[in-house]
Amino acid sequence: ALDACHAVTTYLSKTPSQEEAVSLLSVDSGGKTWMIGAAADYSGLSVFGYDGARGTLSPLQTVSDSSAAYLRAVSDLASVSIGGKTFVLAGSASEHGVTAFSLGSDGRLTQTDRLGMQESVPVNTVTALATVKVGGAAFVVAGASETSSLTVMQVSSTGKLIVRDHVLDDLTTRFDGVTQLQAVSAGGRAYVVASGSDQGLTVFALTAEGRLVHLATRADLA
Repeated sequence: ALDACHAVTTYLSKTPSQEEAVSLLSVDSGGKTWMIGAAADYSGLSVFGYDGARGTLSPLQTVSDSSAAYLRAVSDLASVSIGGKTFVLAGSASEHGVTAFSLGSDGRLTQTDRLGMQESVPVNTVTALATVKVGGAAFVVAGASETSSLTVMQVSSTGKLIVRDHVLDDLTTRFDGVTQLQAVSAGGRAYVVASGSDQGLTVFALTAEGRLVHLATRADLA
């Protein structure tokens, strides 16, 4: 299984729109594959067991939104493994935060933490998540479109979220209204690529302490 995974986006109709978007995340745990889904126009998460031989899904668990979670209008899902445990992260566009869950070997989700606007984290409209490991530490980067921000949260071995960095788009970067994030690791280093509405890409290095270091910005001049 991969240490860090990102959801794919599909749509409930043949005409793609944000209201019809569904995030689907495939995660391995306990020797089985689990599918976790969230619809952008609803609240909560759904967990399904996946039978690869038959190509079928079996409903397992529904996690509802609550006052202790940010699960309304989930915009993105991601997972990361650390200390032998797998954690699932969900970002909410309308409740402005990230919720963390542990994934059991039976495929069930148990909430471990949340961080967002109500915890004084300055994010508005979380639109994208990216997970990555570097230096033995696990991180989730949350992009928020209305604040044009990237927030780095460390995911502890117990699933707690700790803010390590927060950067805003400025005249030297191009992730205003951020909607897309990608994180990769190579050669013991981690990199984050962000893009939004201002026609370009910005590349950061992510340190083992969770700090984003701006490396380059490429403008789309086409």
